[in-house]
Amino acid sequence: MNNNKYIYIHDGDLLNNGIDDYGNNVILKNVIDEKNLDFCTNRIGESTTINYVGFIILKSCIIVSFPKKYKINDFKRDRELLWLFIRTLQVKDNNIFLDNIHDYDGKFFPLTAYIDVLKYYLLNGLYKVELHPYNHNNRGRISWSHTFRRSPKLINKKGEIVFKNFYKKDTVNKDNIISELMEFVLSDGYNRFGKYFNFGINYNYRFKNINKSKCIYVLKKKKNESNKDTEKNLFQNIINYLKWYDNNLSGIYFGTINFQSVWEKITRDFLNSRIVDIVKFINNNTDEQIDEHLKHIKFEKVKQLYGKDADYTYRYGEYDDLCITNQNIFIFDAKYYNKFESLDYKQIVYHMFISGANRDNTNGLISESDVLNKKKINCLILPSSENMKIESMIDMRYMSEINSGFEIFSDLQIYLLYIPIKIILNYSIEKIN
Repeated sequence: MNNNKYIYIHDGDLLNNGIDDYGNNVILKNVIDEKNLDFCTNRIGESTTINYVGFIILKSCIIVSFPKKYKINDFKRDRELLWLFIRTLQVKDNNIFLDNIHDYDGKFFPLTAYIDVLKYYLLNGLYKVELHPYNHNNRGRISWSHTFRRSPKLINKKGEIVFKNFYKKDTVNKDNIISELMEFVLSDGYNRFGKYFNFGINYNYRFKNINKSKCIYVLKKKKNESNKDTEKNLFQNIINYLKWYDNNLSGIYFGTINFQSVWEKITRDFLNSRIVDIVKFINNNTDEQIDEHLKHIKFEKVKQLYGKDADYTYRYGEYDDLCITNQNIFIFDAKYYNKFESLDYKQIVYHMFISGANRDNTNGLISESDVLNKKKINCLILPSSENMKIESMIDMRYMSEINSGFEIFSDLQIYLLYIPIKIILNYSIEKIN
């Protein structure tokens, strides 16, 4: 990455201090205008906390905000890992960052648009439409077919046919405005963003002031007239870049204000790939037989699933990560917390729904036999800084022996499973690449 001053912070921390590349504390208000962080912070009472994961490029420095529980071991390697993670997910699965597009249009750098314009340039060069007018002159390669058809013909004294003019085919490039806009995107994108990450090509182009509305109008018209998908995509990507572009931007942002949503999606993928190892870990690495069906299961966010609570009242439930196998009912939920401090009533309610379920009120997903014969594994997934570990949050398996009103909780045990956040970030990068 470029040689710049970096300040490192963490999502969820108080907006007080950061650290620099030398491990020194930096008072944020002394080096940046806190207004640049207004939209990516939360204020509760007198306290302001950071609500952002990613990069903020300012004139004075570059702020790198890591996810909660991320332990920085090597400043350069860790910020490059964060850059690669966000870049990979945004390019391959842009839906994961839709909160940025809809809620803060114009704040976040349009990486996908920049990359697609860059790809077009590397494959095709600058956009051009070639016209081939036929002009009469005596230089260049003669087009005999046009000369025969169009040139006045004379017969000399020898009886030979003489052409008054010779026609040649010229090549004229049209639509210079599209080429200039491509050059603008390539130059502006690199100089305001790419150079800080050694990404893209160093393209220098001196452009005049951009009339955004006029250029977008021309691009939309060209897009509607074109029959080629490659051209349509090029025009749309330039439009997307122009919509973001503002010469007066105080900072350039590349990241997300909703890492909770990102965490839920990437942990679900991780669970689906590592479920056998995770179940062994939860079961304290015992040698008991692991359900072979585990190798083929898939966790999903299950909607429109119903259950009965202790009063036999039907309730609606949406399970974040539910999976049913031959031997187990997995009820997992990803939580993006710095520290788990309170009882999670939602997981208890999930357990009650499942325990009181029958095939009629779960859309055929769970039968009474499932409830009686399958082990319920109820687990919250949280980020950790280093090691994977498991804790028992609630264990009510013996309450039914004490109080007959607690039968529905007779097998209730909720775990807290801490997974190193670096492991999941690296897995997400490898999976997509």
